[in-house]
Amino acid sequence: MRYLSFMKLSRSLFTAAISAVMLASFAIAEPIQGSAQGTGQGDTNPPKNGQQISPEERIIKQRIAEASALYDARDPKPAIVAFEALEKDAPDNAEVKSWLGFLYLRTKELDKAIPKLEAAKKGRPNDLEIINNLGTAYMEAGRLDEAEKVFIEFTKLDDARFEPHYNLGNIYLEKRDYAKAINAFKSANVRSANTPYILNNLGVAYESSGDIKSAATAFQRASDGQQKSGAYARNAGLMFFKLKQYPQAIIYLERAMGNGVAEDPVVLALGDAYAKTNNYQRSAQLYATVAGAKENQPTYWYNLGALRERSGDTAGAEEAYRKALMLDDRDVDTLNNLGLLLYKRGNYSEARTHFEKALGLTPSSARAQRNFVAACVSMGDYKSAFPYMKKMLAANPKDKDLRLDYAAALFQMGDSENAEKEFRRVLAGDKKNAEALNGIGLCHLKNSQLVQAEAALRSAIKYNPKLVPAYNNLAICLEKRNRRSEAIDLLEKAAKIDPNHAEVQRNLKRMKAAA
Repeated sequence: MRYLSFMKLSRSLFTAAISAVMLASFAIAEPIQGSAQGTGQGDTNPPKNGQQISPEERIIKQRIAEASALYDARDPKPAIVAFEALEKDAPDNAEVKSWLGFLYLRTKELDKAIPKLEAAKKGRPNDLEIINNLGTAYMEAGRLDEAEKVFIEFTKLDDARFEPHYNLGNIYLEKRDYAKAINAFKSANVRSANTPYILNNLGVAYESSGDIKSAATAFQRASDGQQKSGAYARNAGLMFFKLKQYPQAIIYLERAMGNGVAEDPVVLALGDAYAKTNNYQRSAQLYATVAGAKENQPTYWYNLGALRERSGDTAGAEEAYRKALMLDDRDVDTLNNLGLLLYKRGNYSEARTHFEKALGLTPSSARAQRNFVAACVSMGDYKSAFPYMKKMLAANPKDKDLRLDYAAALFQMGDSENAEKEFRRVLAGDKKNAEALNGIGLCHLKNSQLVQAEAALRSAIKYNPKLVPAYNNLAICLEKRNRRSEAIDLLEKAAKIDPNHAEVQRNLKRMKAAA
């Protein structure tokens, strides 16, 4: 059915909080990079002393030196007090403003840092450290377009440094422009080869773009370059697991756990990787180790269900989802995932029960409405589905598929007049829409307008020669016009397209018997 939503895999499976660049990603990104001498933890650069100054500024220079000597990364407040006092006596001094901007940046006072750094940049437009700190401040404030512009300017002044390319990569990740992010991280890696946090974020960009193979390679290189990082190992292991390269996944997932990363996704994936490589004993041991601590956690069972479903173990997924619901029967994600699993299996009645409960908990959720409607329609209960279909269409009037199903529901409830109007609205925007033509043909057929019905149904087949319902409906129309042999020929063509179509087979058998 068109209404069936995609499965939401998990709140936590294969996801994580991102350090500085927030992404809906499987992987963990490193934060912005400050300087070539930085730690990789978002450091910024204190301004350089010793810039050339006029003789009359010698006293100011001395005071700058004294104030800068007070700087301590653990407690920048004494330096801030000194530079604030100094600024009163030297309000136009770029170095003073640069220092204040840097210090405010360290204390996360971005509303103060940015104006100081902007003023400093006007005084020293080519100072790379001022430019870097201003770009960092913009980025931390969420002013990504301005940050991007500043870091691009940095690359034009000095393209040998990796930091602006790395920071641009993080900006593009935040903007979800993954192609640009990949190029930026590649450029950073050229300038600082095999730096683990660059490779890790390159992996994030690849994974976000859907290139899982390249993501796995990048994460692998990051983890091999810094083997004590549980996060890098985690990312590599989960990507190899997603690629079904289970031996490789085991190497990195074990490394992640050895470095203290024992969150649900890692444990569940490692246990499943053991099982996929026929090491059932280790899998059982691992699950036994954590099961006691997690057996009463619905999220654990939910994640296990999502993992099993992703790997094709639908029976195991169902079992896990049911355990999750026993612990929390109001969890919408679990209700949705179990409902979808049952729906795909053809168990529409129980799927509807779960979707209906999810809908009751989140009545405004478009996903909950769509899934409930899908189950109702699959059961032939158009009356229950119709109010939600009407709401959904009002919210999405340009949704062609939604309008087609709305028209079909009207027809099934006996309102062929309004059904035809809705089908024609679809045709107004898509003259060759075979499903709309088939619907119009049905409306004419119901009203015994056989000539018009035949014309519409033949047009439907013309524009979609594989639309089996149109063949079936046209056969009924021709039979009513005493052209049974033509009708049988059409049904035989339909049966070749879909041998399992029950209505086609039933009509074919009936007409041949009558002939």
